Amino acid sequence: LFRAAQQKYATAVALDSADAEAWYGLGDAYWHHRPDGWGGPATVGNWSRALAAFNRAVALDSTFYLAYSHQIDIYRQAAGGTPGLVLEGGTLRLLDSAAARAYGPARIARDHQEATRLAMRAGRAWVDADPAPHAYESLAYFFAGAGMPDSAVAVLREAERRPESRSAKMPFAIAAMQTRADPAAALVSLRAALRDVDPAALRAQGGSDLFEVLLGAGNAAAVAGNAREVDSVARLTEVIGTATAAFDAY
Repeated sequence: LFRAAQQKYATAVALDSADAEAWYGLGDAYWHHRPDGWGGPATVGNWSRALAAFNRAVALDSTFYLAYSHQIDIYRQAAGGTPGLVLEGGTLRLLDSAAARAYGPARIARDHQEATRLAMRAGRAWVDADPAPHAYESLAYFFAGAGMPDSAVAVLREAERRPESRSAKMPFAIAAMQTRADPAAALVSLRAALRDVDPAALRAQGGSDLFEVLLGAGNAAAVAGNAREVDSVARLTEVIGTATAAFDAY
């Protein structure tokens, strides 16, 4: 299936090299094709081909926001998400132990930093092209995963100032991310989130990370030793979970 899609889109870009959608399709067909599992040599080769195709898609059409999310995914792996993976001159390279020693820790660190910079650039381009909540959340999660919680919070605060970019879980995500850097501020944010929460809006937004975000926000209260807010988050999680289960059963 994946090979057939790769051939189809390769033919399309050969016929029209200015077709951004075809380049995106080619990248998508390579990104999701992982013949030897996550981080395997053949899979990394496909990731590298995918990155080249996604880069081509956004070079042709900077508003083609679907490609940015995949660029971030790939750069995240090259920034340390996949052991032994580096971004060398725009190409992904998987290093074994001997190759890593020869490559050198300083060079690996520089390549990881460059992948991080490129991921941030792609994230910013994404929110500029499509200021939807998911774009801001993906950029914030990247910052948080890179050990920059302050930058992650700043991104979400920016999103909250734009009506089209807000989401019901952002206040809880802010509290969760602040917990790492400023527990006192995290508790203030959590209390504000609980005060203004709309459980129906949270439930409607959903998302695979919703309960993870709520539990992360609850950590702000746990770290501060505030049992009342811990209980409030637990009750909110239970209400949303019960309603979601009832909806799924129906």
